[in-house]
Amino acid sequence: MKTLPSLTARTVRLLTAPLVVAAGLAAAPAVTTAHDATPITCGMVVTTDVRLRTDLLDCAGAGLVVGAPGVTIDLAGHVIDGTGSATGIDNGAGHDDVRITRGTVRDFQFGIHLFETSGARVDRLTVESNTLGAIIERSAATELDRVTATRNAGNGIEITFSEGMTVRRSTVTANGLYGIFDIASVDSRYERNTITGNAASGLALWQSDQAVVERNHAAGNDTNGIDLTGVDDAVVERNDAIANAEHGIFIDQPGTTVTRNRAVANQGIGIAAPDGTIDGGRNKATGNLGGNCTGVVCR
Repeated sequence: MKTLPSLTARTVRLLTAPLVVAAGLAAAPAVTTAHDATPITCGMVVTTDVRLRTDLLDCAGAGLVVGAPGVTIDLAGHVIDGTGSATGIDNGAGHDDVRITRGTVRDFQFGIHLFETSGARVDRLTVESNTLGAIIERSAATELDRVTATRNAGNGIEITFSEGMTVRRSTVTANGLYGIFDIASVDSRYERNTITGNAASGLALWQSDQAVVERNHAAGNDTNGIDLTGVDDAVVERNDAIANAEHGIFIDQPGTTVTRNRAVANQGIGIAAPDGTIDGGRNKATGNLGGNCTGVVCR
């Protein structure tokens, strides 16, 4: 049994807070229906497809609450704005096949919260200036595509104890802790993301097995660009790790396949991998202060 890396008190608070909040959610004041002419307002429980016609500003509690499977919440370019508490779009009830698209969620404790859901899709959405941008817990087959997570106080995107997750073509920048943090998940896929200027590692996978990390750009993060800690059987391919404050790509377990990555001008080692790493070849590393590569051959 592997042991998780030690967490700071702040990180532990961020990881455990969503469970506490989800357990304490109060019933929302109204329910939308297909024929309801009432304008959408803060705190509504959404049971059919909805499309915002105006911004929702200064929501004292939740922005919108998912109340049924299969619904689409289309922000249509609008903003859901909070007062620093609750959740912007809350699927804590675990409804499946939910889609959230096209807008901005800001100034909540959690921008987006998906819990025990399957088949959800979040696309073309910005989560900014929340305590935590987007959190997905104990879920499956969920996709985040073209999500922007920026200036959140904690993690930009957090995925825990989930399976078959995909984050692609997303921009995750200037968050107060990790850019993307995945703990104890299986079969996650991270591809073509831009992950820059976060206060901890850009993309961190801890105890998350069989992950694919491909074609990401991780630059200027305050610790590692890409961090695989306690991860088995991963594929790390065609990523750029540039000018991160520690290692460009860090891997601590054997068995990961590392192919065609580029690590440039990091403060630590460009690609820091252990003996037993599977060297797929064509990795490049230059100008890294701690040395260019361990565990694989770089040119």
